[in-house]
Order: sequence, then C-alpha cells, then structure tokens
Amino acid sequence: MERTLREFGERELTTLGIGHLNLRNSTPDMHIWNKLSRINPTNVVLTGQVNILTYASRRLEAKEENARLDGERQDNFSCR
Repeated sequence: MERTLREFGERELTTLGIGHLNLRNSTPDMHIWNKLSRINPTNVVLTGQVNILTYASRRLEAKEENARLDGERQDNFSCR
C-alpha cells in the first residue's frame, strides 16, 4: 500500500504544537511553532506567542545547563 505524505496545515500544526507543549516536549514544538508562524506571518498574536515561547525555551535550556554544570562541579569537588 502506497502512503501519500503531505505538509501539515495551519490547524494541524497548531494542534501538534499544543500537544508538544502539554507534554513539555520543548525541542520539537519550537520547530512546529516557527513553521506555523511562517505559514501565517500576518497573525501577530501567534508571532508574539512564538517569540515568547522561544525566549522561555532558551531561558529554560540555560537554567538546565547551569544546573548540570553545578552538579558536575559538586561531583568534582566531592572527589577531592
């Protein structure tokens, strides 16, 4: 059976993006939200929300990286 692949539409991407947010799966959803904002660049509310999500995602990644580095420093300190 042959399967036909197609691009997701705006509504499908929105649903998929919200699903990723609900699952707290931030990496794929930023790709989805950015693609969605390119599909409908005149939607200023969506563009604003995508900008906020991008900012929050980067802050969260930085916070997680700092926590990881702090954990490594503590591990190195306790080995001495």
